Amino acid sequence: MKRRHIFSVLLPVAGILILIFLVSLRFLGQLSEERPGSDSPASSETEDSLPALSEGFADASDSVSSPDSNGSLSLEHCFIWVGDSRTAGMEEAMAEAEDGCLYIAAPGEGYNWFISSGLPALTDTMEVHPDAPVILNLGVNDYDNLKLYMDLYQELMEEYPDTSFFFLSVNPIDPGRCDNITNEEIGDFNAHLRQLDENAYIDSYTYIMVNEISTIDGIHYSPEAYRLIHDYAAEIITGLPEGTGPSHN
Repeated sequence: MKRRHIFSVLLPVAGILILIFLVSLRFLGQLSEERPGSDSPASSETEDSLPALSEGFADASDSVSSPDSNGSLSLEHCFIWVGDSRTAGMEEAMAEAEDGCLYIAAPGEGYNWFISSGLPALTDTMEVHPDAPVILNLGVNDYDNLKLYMDLYQELMEEYPDTSFFFLSVNPIDPGRCDNITNEEIGDFNAHLRQLDENAYIDSYTYIMVNEISTIDGIHYSPEAYRLIHDYAAEIITGLPEGTGPSHN
């Protein structure tokens, strides 16, 4: 009788223990399934972000050499341009390009302005930017001062031997709409510029003729044309191998 009583007590206890054991196994199984692994959402989001970062670096790299919104090639440079209304037109055309160039220009002017106002402004700018190449582009308004220009340019090269002076050709006019100068006179002016220093002469005249770039009023060019002329000169100067360039340097 006593044994039967003990058995009747142990049987429910054993059942309870078995039930607790089964519940424990199920609980441990759920913990194992919820533990983060290689396919967890956190891991997946991290992996997905890696391609995005790579694409970001690639986009930043590509933007260095791409043309800007104005169509002007983004070149790292700082030139000092000196000239007349054509140079002033280039300054306006390049205003949004942020190319780093500096402009000293006076519409309708030439040698007399350069001596009295342009040259002092140039030397002041050269002191602030001693490594900046200087691009001179005068002469279309006063061909008669050809010799004075050549003598002055020669003096500048001798007085500032550490400055790279470049001479942008006087570019063509439309003879049917401009009677201030002829293309023959421009050709003579450019020939003298080339004789000053072959390595410092930038022949944009031929570039304009080959590409059939026309003036808008007989003497001035469109903003797009000025940007093309600017980029043509910039590519020549920035592309010069080390140790080459103006021989006066």
